[in-house]
Amino acid sequence: MGKPNNDWRAIVTAYKTSGQKQTEWCRANNVNLSNLRYWLQKEKNKKASTPKETCQWLTLNLSEQEHNPNQNLNLHIGPIRIEVNPGFDPQFLADVIRSLITIC
Repeated sequence: MGKPNNDWRAIVTAYKTSGQKQTEWCRANNVNLSNLRYWLQKEKNKKASTPKETCQWLTLNLSEQEHNPNQNLNLHIGPIRIEVNPGFDPQFLADVIRSLITIC
């Protein structure tokens, strides 16, 4: 009979931290190569189907004194960077933000 899922998680972790090639590690640890590949693929598929972290949007209130109509606005959201220049197309920016919301 096969190993329980928890045993395979430990085996996959041990393989990943070894720095060895799959064939070398399996031979040295008496693990069936096909089984290791199955569990590696299963772990990869699980990560791909796991929902991404949710985004949190903040409200930004600007006073008239802080607003300079000739200055660029740089938005930084995690790894995403958006530069908004004076005279930008508001509809295009709204489309970009809607796209980001669906991705996050």
